[in-house]
Amino acid sequence: RVEGHCDLRGVPLRCGGGFFLRTVHCVRDGMASARQPLPPPVTPRVSLSTGGSMPLVGFGTWGLKVREVEPSLRAAVAAGYRHFDLAPVYQNEAAVGETLTRLTTGSGRTVSRADLFLTSKVPPLIACDRQALLDACRKTLSDLQTSYLDLYLVHWPFCVRNGSPTWPPPLEYQMGYSQPQ
Repeated sequence: RVEGHCDLRGVPLRCGGGFFLRTVHCVRDGMASARQPLPPPVTPRVSLSTGGSMPLVGFGTWGLKVREVEPSLRAAVAAGYRHFDLAPVYQNEAAVGETLTRLTTGSGRTVSRADLFLTSKVPPLIACDRQALLDACRKTLSDLQTSYLDLYLVHWPFCVRNGSPTWPPPLEYQMGYSQPQ
């Protein structure tokens, strides 16, 4: 049973008998916490050739302000999300890492790291520089306080020359694309 009212990412959510939030107890300050043991993940998974699996539905962290990360991730985990979409350009990976560490270790443990699927991305400004890419990956691992990522993507389908006057960059700053494309 769920009681109260909570706020997730600025969108008020009425708690009480609903779908995903049925196992979440919403407290007055907007933080969500599990009232009972968490159910198995509710999102369907696809089998991978590695023998692992990937949840088909993920929780995106773009647009989350640092102060919103913990209540949002706690509510997402309590709702059954196990796939998290992250990126350094979202400027919240360190806060995500702190929260995931609290959720996966010690007395506050509510989920195992092995049950999570973390996706992050290499920023386009460094995607074409091997050493910068490796350094960015190491920083992401450090910020997320994890020893591995489940998926690492190129954030944009092109590399960018430094000095672009705008974002997204004009075609002349995009490497790998010609004007006709």
